[in-house]
Amino acid sequence: MKVIIVVTLCLLIAIGAFFFFYIPGAWIGGIAEISTESHVVIQQDTATKDSSGNLEHTYTDFTLTAEQIEMLKEFIHSSSFTRSLRGTLYHKTTDMESYNTYDIIIHDDNFIAVHDGIRIGISWGYFSGFKQSGNGWIKINNTNWEDSITQILAHSSR
Repeated sequence: MKVIIVVTLCLLIAIGAFFFFYIPGAWIGGIAEISTESHVVIQQDTATKDSSGNLEHTYTDFTLTAEQIEMLKEFIHSSSFTRSLRGTLYHKTTDMESYNTYDIIIHDDNFIAVHDGIRIGISWGYFSGFKQSGNGWIKINNTNWEDSITQILAHSSR
């Protein structure tokens, strides 16, 4: 009887830990409420090393159409995430010639978030700004995440 109780407790702890760290995209709060009438902008920050080795940043804003908003929602809903316990995201960029980071800025009068919209940051496959990420970052479990974002941006107006 004691063995059954111990095994049951261990299973409950393991299941609880799994559901704490594993976040299906469908569980990301608020994404389903974004409407195609929302004003959604994805800001791409391209950092490139100059001749002296310093990073130069180029910012490009992409305004999404209704179709692209649906694509973005589908991308997030079909992805899964892993909760990270890191509050600050550090990435070794000294050996990279260039890299991209993205900010998704959503303005919607009906969206329950910060009164001037919500900002979702994406850096090296880590997302922030979702309720599920708390004050930290959640890692997307999709190695082709940047290709998906690029496909969404391919049809937008700048």
